[in-house]
Amino acid sequence: MRTSTPTPWYRTVPIRSALVTLVIALVALTATSAVYAVAYVFPPTPDPGFTLPNAVYGYPYPPAGSGPIRLVADGTNASTQFFIVDPPPEGYSPPLGTRLPGGITLQRVAQNEARLVAASVTEPATTVPGTPSYNENGITFAIGVTGDANQPVGSGTVAAAGYRIRVDPAPLTVTAVNQSRRYGAPNPVFTFNVTGLRNGDTIAQVFQGALSTTATSASPVGTYQITQGTLALSNYGRARYQITAFEPGTLSVTRAPLTVIANDATRRVGAPDPTFSARYEGFVNGDSPADLGGELRFSTNATGASPAGAYRITPSGLTSNNYAISYVDGTLRVVDRDVPRIIWPDPAEITYGTPLAATHLNATASFNGQTVAGTFDYNPPLGTVLPAGTQNVQVVFTPNDSANFAPVTMNQTIRVNRAPLTIRANNVTRPVGAANPQFTASFSGFVNSDDAADLVGELSFETEATASSPVGTYSIVASGLSSPNYDITYVAGTLTVTNARVYIPVVLR
Repeated sequence: MRTSTPTPWYRTVPIRSALVTLVIALVALTATSAVYAVAYVFPPTPDPGFTLPNAVYGYPYPPAGSGPIRLVADGTNASTQFFIVDPPPEGYSPPLGTRLPGGITLQRVAQNEARLVAASVTEPATTVPGTPSYNENGITFAIGVTGDANQPVGSGTVAAAGYRIRVDPAPLTVTAVNQSRRYGAPNPVFTFNVTGLRNGDTIAQVFQGALSTTATSASPVGTYQITQGTLALSNYGRARYQITAFEPGTLSVTRAPLTVIANDATRRVGAPDPTFSARYEGFVNGDSPADLGGELRFSTNATGASPAGAYRITPSGLTSNNYAISYVDGTLRVVDRDVPRIIWPDPAEITYGTPLAATHLNATASFNGQTVAGTFDYNPPLGTVLPAGTQNVQVVFTPNDSANFAPVTMNQTIRVNRAPLTIRANNVTRPVGAANPQFTASFSGFVNSDDAADLVGELSFETEATASSPVGTYSIVASGLSSPNYDITYVAGTLTVTNARVYIPVVLR
């Protein structure tokens, strides 16, 4: 075999009238070597620019409707072999195989014919067509043929470095999943379905950011649109896909449950009924009975002539757009003993994390202006840390003189405010051209041994910096967490993109 380095030259190769002639670069071999040209044929109408049909990332090649992409050698030698050189050489170069980087294969189908086929194109596009950074180069390669069975593949003719298959991003349709939650609850983590992912790519690889809605935990019952928000393609995704359709979803906010419980009461036989009252379980968003409609009413099956015993106290009459109200009866105890009067001042507001103290649980008992001695049992007890919101506390007074005085129960409410919590995105630094690191955050303000696991939602981060961003500083914005017990404030961090430096140690001798 001859090993001399050939010199490239150019000529127009005559092809049969059914084919299209392509100007190609040939490599001159020795006189004993057959010279074969390559022509590109695209039935039924040849491409006048001699460019191959565009590919789409993740889809078969050639595209549907284009017909087979034929590469025909100008020769009839039974030993004709086809090969691909990638990247295209300036002169002679051994072949690197018959598969292109994009997954396209050169498949021989006849003595002098090969075809370009791919089950799925794996070469990414650069970005969305029409944007300034879109790269139309796609897959560029050279086709070679040899007609000498005694020569290795690649030692024959190399076609011009003009074959190019542009790879366009694959289209994606994103559909937000409908969700629901109760009034006062934090928004759930919004999810979405994607149609069009190819080559085993996953949502985690292709997307970044999150869906959004105008609804907050304070939004009234109703329906709210789930929008695209900050959801976008990641760097990986932008190189392969474009979002061609987004279908918004619906967040349905439903009524929160609210229970109205009639407080127990006590009176002596023959005495008028006391003023009945109720306590509430289920208020959210700082709501109170003043936010309800209607009028709270009570009824009882006891009359002025009822003997000693237990009788129902039945509440009713309230309405609300944001609450599904249910009622629980209380008990009226009619006794044949005196009933002490319980005095319990309204407890002062506290902040979540503050335990119940003696200043909150300070009821007293009296009868006809005289103190009645006895024990006070509170529920919840002294030292309890209550969740944020309007909370119920109860006391049961048991007099020491049980022969003359009856036990009495009284209920109160205490307002527990949310505690402040600060979430600060941590500052980070990376070199220019590198991918963004994993962002983290610091928490300040937890009480009652709470930690990040007690928060609701998923902590996410956003920054305008990408791998192609220049040297500079960029904000890191955290979001995504909520809590019924904390008022959360987010503080942005800083991503600093620096010039990459290589440090070489110097040893002094």
